[in-house]
Amino acid sequence: MDVMKVLASPNLEIRRKVIDITMDLVNPSTIEEVVGVLKKEVLKTQQADMDDKSTEYRTLLIAAIHKCAVKFPDVASNVVHLLMDFLGDGTGTSAVDVAFFLREIVESFPVLQDSVVDRLMSNFGVIKSSRVFRCALWILGEYCAGEDAIDSGIDAIQEAVGALPLLPEGGEEKPEEEEEEEVHEITK
Repeated sequence: MDVMKVLASPNLEIRRKVIDITMDLVNPSTIEEVVGVLKKEVLKTQQADMDDKSTEYRTLLIAAIHKCAVKFPDVASNVVHLLMDFLGDGTGTSAVDVAFFLREIVESFPVLQDSVVDRLMSNFGVIKSSRVFRCALWILGEYCAGEDAIDSGIDAIQEAVGALPLLPEGGEEKPEEEEEEEVHEITK
């Protein structure tokens, strides 16, 4: 825990080395404290102005939390909902890392499937990355069990995608008369 105090340093390389050392030293008796510190640091990056260094630092923290959850499955339930708040992060790869982490969690821990799927449906509208959408759609498709969950999943997807027909922003449909004229010109 003393080593983790160095995370207060603004130097990204020092932070990276501290996280690497911590991941090597973490054990079952210290995992709760380590995850607590990592969670606080992730929350700090959420409140800070997002520049390249803080985005990269957030990615490091998310990867460290992922390693902790894989190494010590008991802490997975403590961090999964916190990390889901970062699904809408469009500035870096942290949203993709979170999506992959969620996929691994729902596959590995059946107890958490329902809560992860419910929270994913509520956060579906904030997702900005296509890779995150693909992973989230896979999770919903695979783990929505029961008619109510499937209906809720479809509603969440439709709400995020928007009304049909899908048009580019600012795009307008051509009036039917213009479409008919174009069809007649093509067939002549």
